Amino acid sequence: MTVERATINWRRLGLAVEFYKGHGFEYVEVPWMAPQQIVTAISPAEAEPWTVSKFKLIGGQLIGSGEQGFLSLMHDGKLDPGRYVTCTPCYRDVFLEFMKVELIHIFATAMTEELPQSPLLGLTQRGLLSRAREFFGVAGLRTAILDTDIGQDVVAGTADRPIEVGSYGWRSVKLDDDRFYTWAYGTGLAEPRFSQALARQAG
Repeated sequence: MTVERATINWRRLGLAVEFYKGHGFEYVEVPWMAPQQIVTAISPAEAEPWTVSKFKLIGGQLIGSGEQGFLSLMHDGKLDPGRYVTCTPCYRDVFLEFMKVELIHIFATAMTEELPQSPLLGLTQRGLLSRAREFFGVAGLRTAILDTDIGQDVVAGTADRPIEVGSYGWRSVKLDDDRFYTWAYGTGLAEPRFSQALARQAG
């Protein structure tokens, strides 16, 4: 799908970080490069075109989202359960200029057994989505919720010309240390996609 050309709104990214900090999210700088197993663990099935394989580096790969940076810190024992926000580039083949504010709610780290599915996981995911939609509304964007196979998306625009401005869900992943890591995730703001959605809304 072709979308309108827009530039990254750096001021809005900063406002988003401050908004989420003001609602109880702790800001954390995450690494922009992660071990291959981290990137692969939370990449979609079409991982090769989604991750930037041409940028594979010794000891790791450039991240496709801040979520992968969060997981890298979790794996290294540097991030406790809690609610966090970060802002990183997203290195993906299909986007040359892409910055995203990422939200995460970590339920548990380094569990020897997978955290059982419970209503709390879905409730927390929806809480992230609701908070993000609050910011989107403050920034002037009208949005709707779309259910997906892995969670929910927030979309803007019209039915015949929708644009996804955020994705929300939860994961439980087992890594090479034979431990499970469980969290809910969501988009706090993606640029320039948000600016494209505003431009489309304006007509």
